[in-house]
Amino acid sequence: MSIIDGLELDRLSQQKTVNISSKLNFFISKIKKGKKEKTNSLSKKIIYILDDSITNLNLTKTYLREILNFENVETFLLPDILFKRIIERKPDLIICDIEMGRYQVDGFFVKKIVEEKYKIPVLLFTAHSPYKIHDFYSHLNLKEFDIYYKPIKEDIYTKISLLLEKI
Repeated sequence: MSIIDGLELDRLSQQKTVNISSKLNFFISKIKKGKKEKTNSLSKKIIYILDDSITNLNLTKTYLREILNFENVETFLLPDILFKRIIERKPDLIICDIEMGRYQVDGFFVKKIVEEKYKIPVLLFTAHSPYKIHDFYSHLNLKEFDIYYKPIKEDIYTKISLLLEKI
C-alpha cells in the first residue's frame, strides 16, 4: 500500500470515526462509572498502537487513555509510518494487531523487527481464539504475555505492566 493509498484510507477512516464518536462517548461514560484510578509511573510511558482498523485504534486508544490513564498513546494505520515514528520518538511499548489484511506484513513481522532492531516490547492484539493462535503460530515460541485477546478489558493493564516492567 502506498502512502497516498494510506492517506485516502485515513480520510475514509476519519469519516467512519465521526459516525462512531457517539458510540465511543457512550462506551467511555459507562466504563468511567466503575473506573479504578491507576496513577503511577506507568501512566507516563509512551505506547504506540498499530492496527488496520480505525475503529479498533480509537477504541484501544480511548480505553488506554480514559480508563487506564496512560497519557502518551499514539495510533498508526500504516506500519511504515509506525517505523518512521519509532526513529523520531522511541516508545516504551507497541500494541500491534496480528492480522492486518490490508498490508503485506502481519503483527508477527512487526514484533520481530521492533524487538530485535529497536529493543521495544510488543504486545500482539487479536480477535482470534487462543486455540487458533496456538495452532497456527506455535512454532514462534510466544509467551503467555505476548498476546492479548480482544475485546479490550481492564486485564490488559496487567499485560502492559508486565511488559513495561521488563524494560
